[in-house]
Amino acid sequence: QLMEMHSQNDEVAEKLLDIVVKKYQENPHFDTGIIMTPVLLEALSKAGREDLGYKLLTEKTAPSFYDMMEGETTLVEFWIKHDDSKSTISHCHPMFGAVLAWVYKNLAGLDLSRLYDKQIIVAPKLIKQVKSSTISKFTPYGKAIVEYSAEKEFVMNLVVPLGVTANVI
Repeated sequence: QLMEMHSQNDEVAEKLLDIVVKKYQENPHFDTGIIMTPVLLEALSKAGREDLGYKLLTEKTAPSFYDMMEGETTLVEFWIKHDDSKSTISHCHPMFGAVLAWVYKNLAGLDLSRLYDKQIIVAPKLIKQVKSSTISKFTPYGKAIVEYSAEKEFVMNLVVPLGVTANVI
């Protein structure tokens, strides 16, 4: 009975994921807040749709990160600009920057979720919009770097701190 419930839950989750993908294909704009924005990106990755996550991140029309940053130097409080005085909105909302963890892990391929066990997972999700990537992160063990190019052939360079194992997928 537990196995049957698990199977039904998987089917429901898959259907919900299909609905989410369809919704954002039809309208590639974030309509999420500080909690659900990174959750949405992870769900799209679970569906193998990093390309759609990238589209959401790079969309130029409002509501979008691009539009939010227009004329700003930090992430602001709202997806959509308000006509009232700029003094009424906060101009420092780094929580929207949580999407960078998704970029590190999925597009650039540097997953530090097992660093506590001295392991780095390197698994970039290659999409046609991203031809190359270089990303680095200082860890307690030293600097980790993942650099790749997917122009004519796939070439990857890694720098892994001493004593840390890289699992390349």
